[in-house]
Amino acid sequence: MSSALIGFVRAQFLLISMTAIQAVIGLYLIGINYAITIGVLVGIVDLIPILGPGIIFVPWSFWHIIIGDYKFGITLLFLYGILITVRQLVEPKILGDSIGLHPLATLMSIFMGLRLMGVAGIVIGPLVLLIVKLFLQIKNQKKEKIG
Repeated sequence: MSSALIGFVRAQFLLISMTAIQAVIGLYLIGINYAITIGVLVGIVDLIPILGPGIIFVPWSFWHIIIGDYKFGITLLFLYGILITVRQLVEPKILGDSIGLHPLATLMSIFMGLRLMGVAGIVIGPLVLLIVKLFLQIKNQKKEKIG
């Protein structure tokens, strides 16, 4: 269980780092001053389930659209779209590999956790799945010793 928890923390750190690096590169390419600082901040807020980088990108882009800088506002929304798409595509694989679960099972546990428990379920769902897996492994080991 402790190795799975360490794997979970490692996976989250990898996902956050990926988001921060993508944000830094994207912001640099569109000519933002302080791209590194803002990119690291985007990575940090990526810890917040569901909202994540949207806390920064959505208001920022809407502000530019409101003041008439449509191109920049839409570019920020496009960058945000890339960040969340990449995260959604790689998260089940990275999380599954890090805690020892199949990516599809991990994705399903994230989804079910979200539906049943809200935002907290995004973290609780995979942990419940991991606990069930560990109990099944212990049960199978006991059967092998008996039989």
